[in-house]
Amino acid sequence: GNPGPSSSSLTSPPLNVAAGGDLTLTLNHRYRFETSYDFGFIDVSTDDGTTWTPVRAGATGPSPSYPAFTTETINLGATYGGQTVRV
Repeated sequence: GNPGPSSSSLTSPPLNVAAGGDLTLTLNHRYRFETSYDFGFIDVSTDDGTTWTPVRAGATGPSPSYPAFTTETINLGATYGGQTVRV
């Protein structure tokens, strides 16, 4: 049967981004969400997790190479330079 709605998250420890430095995320991942019903997001917080800003739109369905892992790089530029962030 359907286990019902759920929500899971994985949060990084605080990451110090160098002043003037770029924040680049490199992920080696795979996923298989129910298309158009389940989604995965990548968000960044600059206030220790109180508020979050999405940095990648919600992924749905299977990852492009599922079941193999996919490497994805997201370069956020200097937007977060000099700040402490959580992803």
